[in-house]
Amino acid sequence: MELLIGASVLMVVILTLGIGLGGDCVGKFRCGTSSRCISGSAQCDGVMDCENGEDELSCVRLSGKSSVLQVLSGGVWRTVCSEDWNSALGLSACKQLGYSRTRELIGTAAELFFNQYSDHLCLLLSLRLAHHFLSFSSKTQCSSGTVTTIKCLECGSRPQFSSRIVGGNVSALGQFPWQVSLHFQSEHLCGGSVVADSWILTAAHCVYGFAFPSLWAVHVGLTEQPVNGAQALAVQKIIYHGRYRPKALDYDIALMKLGPLCLLTYCTSLISLCLSL
Repeated sequence: MELLIGASVLMVVILTLGIGLGGDCVGKFRCGTSSRCISGSAQCDGVMDCENGEDELSCVRLSGKSSVLQVLSGGVWRTVCSEDWNSALGLSACKQLGYSRTRELIGTAAELFFNQYSDHLCLLLSLRLAHHFLSFSSKTQCSSGTVTTIKCLECGSRPQFSSRIVGGNVSALGQFPWQVSLHFQSEHLCGGSVVADSWILTAAHCVYGFAFPSLWAVHVGLTEQPVNGAQALAVQKIIYHGRYRPKALDYDIALMKLGPLCLLTYCTSLISLCLSL
């Protein structure tokens, strides 16, 4: 009887740990290195709840073709009003996105897109990447009538060319056949490129701490989200650069090996991106 009770207690502990650490994180944020689940409201709150601070990364994004600046708080993306904006905030925002330089576009260009982003607004007060500190005040309207749009540039690069695409234009079906959408637990997380029949090239920060192949799916043939008729491919293996560290920007590269692509009567042939190695 005591043995049965002991086994039952052990099973409860195992299930509890499984749910709290490696299980489903629906409605919560999963810490990549430990697989621990924390409250969604704890993401981007200025406090590092995850061991390596993953919950305080990716707190800034540029939305749409106009590159409207948004910050994440309480699970909601808030559009930044343009009043009291300064170049220091722009530089901090671009550094959060992985850039070293910024070119600000504030005013009439941003006003054209104001109505599209007027649901959740805020006034950005400070943004310090080094200390994972994001400070802003929520607003119901922008007194300036405009929102903030910025362009981030790599130092020394020409404005018309950039190593990273933010915003962009709508692609035509089949225009970039090597581009794929990487989904983690049925949600788009980042993009990738087909470099061989069974290999996808992506960023290490996308898969670091989430190296569970069964939870990933590679969608090909997408031109927009959500998924609509795109083919989903299983992931067999994930490899990220051994020298990559989440708090740095170096060696940010990873590979995904796809599962078998052959169907019952034929094999799928993917168009790969040609790289000069």
